[in-house]
Amino acid sequence: MSLRNRTPALLLTLVFAHVAAETTHGRLAATDTKAYGVTMLRSHETDPRALVAFIEANWFAMDRIAVQRGVLTSYDMLARPRTEEDTWNVMVIVGYPTADGYPGITEDFEAIRSDHETVPIDGKASLADFGSFVSSNTFPAPEN
Repeated sequence: MSLRNRTPALLLTLVFAHVAAETTHGRLAATDTKAYGVTMLRSHETDPRALVAFIEANWFAMDRIAVQRGVLTSYDMLARPRTEEDTWNVMVIVGYPTADGYPGITEDFEAIRSDHETVPIDGKASLADFGSFVSSNTFPAPEN
């Protein structure tokens, strides 16, 4: 079986191994997590630093508030340089306190989003300036 055929299984293994580990950022404390949202993105540039900076300044600013309010349980990101063959090179992982994932927190999170002012990076203020969405999925949290 080729590595490409095993990508979904490897991805889930990576996500759950990462979630189980303590990160250096201290952003991942998923004790009450019922589901994880995993979003894959592809940076326009080989080096994903600008996309990562945009996510940290904007998405994670809102996620930080959401964790403080109990709307999310955790958030983190994995990134690597992009090759031409890569369909994605940035992964954002958020923990949800409900098995419903985002639909279970939509109202509360949208209140946070409405208060957020986008922070431009290098004069650009849209995710589309730095990369594109590849996929977004919700997975149940592994049982302890």
